[in-house]
Amino acid sequence: MSSFWSIWISVITLGSILGCFLLLRWCLSNQTGVKEGEDMHHEFDGIIEINNQLPKWWTYLFYICIAWGLIYLVLYPGLGNFKGLLNWQSSNQKILSLEESRAAIELVKDNGV
Repeated sequence: MSSFWSIWISVITLGSILGCFLLLRWCLSNQTGVKEGEDMHHEFDGIIEINNQLPKWWTYLFYICIAWGLIYLVLYPGLGNFKGLLNWQSSNQKILSLEESRAAIELVKDNGV
């Protein structure tokens, strides 16, 4: 993969994770001008909207998912040419055709590995 595409993939991936973090932070701030727990003056079918934040467990789950994504990208390949700290690669990465794949399967069956 060329350097341009490697950088492009890395920027898009990390930018998306950063965007999720910033969106979560923005959603947690009170932008409405109404105090928390008060009526928002919206009503539908007799149900009144109240200004409440996201539940804490939901917020923590979002933070855990963001941290998990960053840890995964550090350990495994996902940022262009960066192979990850564990240097993981697909077992069939060198196989380019169906015939090569079938031959590799037969070799494994014959060797009992």
